[in-house]
Amino acid sequence: MAPRYAPSIRGRLPWLILILEMIFIPIFLFLIVFEPTENNKVYPVFQDVNVMIFLGFGFLLTFVRRFGFSGVGFNLLIAAFGIQWAVILDGVLFHFKEGSIMINIPSVLIGAMSTVPALISAGALLGKVNPVQLVWMTLVEVTLFTVNRWIISDLLMIEKHTSLMFVHIFGTYFGLAIAWFFYHPLLGKNMEKERSQPMSDMLSMLGSLFLWMFWPTFNSVLVPGASKRRNAVYNTYYALAVSAVTAFSFSICTNARGKLNMVHVRNAVLAGGVAVGFSAYLIYSAWIAMTIGFLAGMISTLGFTYIQVGLSSLDWSCLSLYNLGNESWRGTPHRFLSNLQIMERTQALEIFR
Repeated sequence: MAPRYAPSIRGRLPWLILILEMIFIPIFLFLIVFEPTENNKVYPVFQDVNVMIFLGFGFLLTFVRRFGFSGVGFNLLIAAFGIQWAVILDGVLFHFKEGSIMINIPSVLIGAMSTVPALISAGALLGKVNPVQLVWMTLVEVTLFTVNRWIISDLLMIEKHTSLMFVHIFGTYFGLAIAWFFYHPLLGKNMEKERSQPMSDMLSMLGSLFLWMFWPTFNSVLVPGASKRRNAVYNTYYALAVSAVTAFSFSICTNARGKLNMVHVRNAVLAGGVAVGFSAYLIYSAWIAMTIGFLAGMISTLGFTYIQVGLSSLDWSCLSLYNLGNESWRGTPHRFLSNLQIMERTQALEIFR
């Protein structure tokens, strides 16, 4: 059954969206200009990222049966709204010259990738916030993430690729924080809203497959240099493949009846790609990427099986983590294994080259 919102909410949402659009359009009118020379080679990867954002994350958010349509629909709303705001912020902070902002396909691509934290956070908030709150959350989160990118890249002088790879950690823990903020003790007693069904699980798995196929593009699109970009594609694919196999294996091993739990697979198949996000282009041996994929798949599957079940005895933790589902455990392998980039920069991996 589709969720029902109060009449006051239904009256606020369209006006809020229209007012924000009436603000965005004049900004684009007076500040945004198109770059005269375009590099059409970037457009194919721009298409890949769009598939991930609108199809991958959209279907991924259908894992809760009562909010399947909301997951797909509001994913489109958040992405379409967030991309416009991200392009404006990115232009003001990074490309503002002589009273105008020059945009091209790469800048729109970065704007699209900057909305990913909001899409990740939305997984924690299905059934807990109304559409108006989702729109405001997107506005705030995209702003904070873009400012965070500016601090990392302009003040700390870290490359653009690395600044964008924080999308997973930022979106995961921002979503958990918002879910905790909106937590109500009475909601922890009722898990009916958060149950899944075979159709919702299948659609969510379809979203995981879209993300799995295009994740090498996501990890490599902003990497400078053809050689490093090629390494990022190879290593991301190796890590994804091994994490998928590992997820199947550990899912069967952790089941008392020896059955495969597709919820585990849906969660863990992407863990390898997330884990090598920072360091994929720095790894020069395939076995290192495969080892990272194995560890990420294992951590994600075991975390979902044991740690989350253990936390379910705490009402607020259950509320936050269960509904995040196939999103929340991206933070653990990403935080643990992204330290490989620090090791690489200190030449700790030189022996593997």
